[in-house]
Amino acid sequence: EAGPAQTNGVALGAGASQKAGRGKVIFVNAASGNDDHDGFSAAVESNGIGPKKTINGALRTSKAGDQIKVFAGHYREDVNDCGMGVTISFEGDVRVD
Repeated sequence: EAGPAQTNGVALGAGASQKAGRGKVIFVNAASGNDDHDGFSAAVESNGIGPKKTINGALRTSKAGDQIKVFAGHYREDVNDCGMGVTISFEGDVRVD
């Protein structure tokens, strides 16, 4: 399998680990997420803890070195990372348009 593709500083890959080196992991789930959540949990918990709904929502809270883990789903958005140095990985069938 080929390595991750690079697009404007965002590495696009599949099956990345839970750790993002020196950065944090931000989870995105189109089905159960909410951009008001903190993004630090793959599952919705309580008090704003849970995945983001959009990739852009995750990008807005990320910094260089972070990893955004996108779960299967259809994401209807234009993703522009502005060269942030964030890694985006996809789990399952992900469609972005």
